[in-house]
Amino acid sequence: MSIKYKMPLYILTVFIIFVVLLLGYFKLFLYDDLRAGVDNYWLHYDQINQRIVEEIMSSYPDRKEMGNNLQEIYETENIRVKILDTNGNTVMETGDQDDKVPILKQKETAFYNNNLVYIMEIMHPSPLRNFRWVGSFGRLRMIGFTLLGFVIISIIIYLHYFIVKPLLTLQKILDKFSYNDLSINLPYTKRQDEIGYFCNKFYELVERLKISRKEQVDVILSISHDLKTPLTSVIGFSERLMVGKRPTEERTREYSAIIYDKAQDMNILLEEFHEFAINELQYTAFTKIKVEFGPFIEELSKKYAEELKERHGEFALENHVKNGVIMMVDKDKLKRGFDNLISNSKKYGNENLKIKMICILEGKKLKISIEDNGSGVPGEIGRAS
Repeated sequence: MSIKYKMPLYILTVFIIFVVLLLGYFKLFLYDDLRAGVDNYWLHYDQINQRIVEEIMSSYPDRKEMGNNLQEIYETENIRVKILDTNGNTVMETGDQDDKVPILKQKETAFYNNNLVYIMEIMHPSPLRNFRWVGSFGRLRMIGFTLLGFVIISIIIYLHYFIVKPLLTLQKILDKFSYNDLSINLPYTKRQDEIGYFCNKFYELVERLKISRKEQVDVILSISHDLKTPLTSVIGFSERLMVGKRPTEERTREYSAIIYDKAQDMNILLEEFHEFAINELQYTAFTKIKVEFGPFIEELSKKYAEELKERHGEFALENHVKNGVIMMVDKDKLKRGFDNLISNSKKYGNENLKIKMICILEGKKLKISIEDNGSGVPGEIGRAS
């Protein structure tokens, strides 16, 4: 899962657990106490209301005395009282009506000789201000802060072990990484997020570099081995021409031809190595032009036939491609590729070497195969070529 989905989901899950635990604690340990406290609170207010009604009605019908009682209640207990007649008209009231302090308003009825005479609105200071500081809410707040601390710690631990630590590990590996030292300890991870993708891509990059480096070493060893053989021949025949008794003219031509052939072989190997180096550095630039296949392959065939004829070999061309077929190719590089193949056949072929080139057009694909009667190219050399 992507980090952009995983992180919000994790935080949402932790928040839900936090709320569930907080509500669970409230239900198991605080609810009964809080409910009992609220019931006692309302009972306490009912008792106060009854006392206020009794005190006021004890002075009925003397309104002056009733007003004095109302004022005394307001000053001593901060309780405002508003007395209404049965028609809803205000008879008297105490306290500042513009006071913005939250209040708890309750209505009580006052009877005289079993007759309803007044309706009283008794306004107490809001009990919510007192509820904040009751023990139940104090404990709930303490538990809430404790759980919130655990939530923050769990998020920090998650970020450290699942995001920060893997990135720091990868950073240390990148700091030590170099092409000359690919022995890094970065195992393939099963993580499906961006960090796992990045780590696995880096792991694959290192593995490809290891393979590429091994291939480069193999190519260099192979080419150096191939260069050693013709170079030894060139040195040997050159010494025969330069040291000791001067050879006959026929021997001189023979030695010169051998030296020339070996030099050509070395030139081909060096071109292969140059081509390999360019490909590795991605500097290869193909210059494609229109080439008619028939004349191109006929010209190459004549050249190869003459070369093999001098070595008592044979070259045969089976061209099943119709005239007029045009290719878009890099002519020089394609010719060099054929030269390399023919050179390998001559190098590792038998004494009476026979090479056959078969050309077939399959739809829009041109298939060219080269066969010989030799023993084949050794595996390591074949990969180098």
